[in-house]
Amino acid sequence: MGTEYFTPDFFGFLKDLSKNNNREWFTKNKPRYGAAVQEPSLRFIRDAGAKLKSLTPYLVADARPFGGSLSRIYRDVRFSPDKSP
Repeated sequence: MGTEYFTPDFFGFLKDLSKNNNREWFTKNKPRYGAAVQEPSLRFIRDAGAKLKSLTPYLVADARPFGGSLSRIYRDVRFSPDKSP
């Protein structure tokens, strides 16, 4: 894999998501999200983490897909009265 992180596919997915911000669309396009957004973002975090570590111990890059430095793509609405995306 190369070191190109933020490709046209990355931004294309986000543009399409902004036009189709609903669960059904995201569920159908989840594999695309993984390939175009999540994996390149995790590679970026992993690569940046090595540099950050050499600069300061206070900035930690955690390249886990859940619970790490990458924020969720969706909002947790389980306990919210507003269920909109």
